Amino acid sequence: MPESNLEDKIRVCYNIKDNEFIREIGERVRLCRKKKGWTQEKLAQESEVSSKYIYEIEVGNKVMSIIVFLKLIKALEVDANTLIGTLEY
Repeated sequence: MPESNLEDKIRVCYNIKDNEFIREIGERVRLCRKKKGWTQEKLAQESEVSSKYIYEIEVGNKVMSIIVFLKLIKALEVDANTLIGTLEY
């Protein structure tokens, strides 16, 4: 299956635009971070990325790589589903 076709199917499943999806994931990262009582700096330290990058993710300005995504779920001690699996629109 061509990659663009897969992306189209994913968008249809979620019925959202790319930027809304990115903002929602960022909001979930922020909520998980706050639940742990961490600052952006603490999450940055625990996930080995910069605090500016954490800020950019949380406000929806950055699309994180899969590597950063994996670092965040490990640091936050959540599974991938917590950040993206049950988005409802």
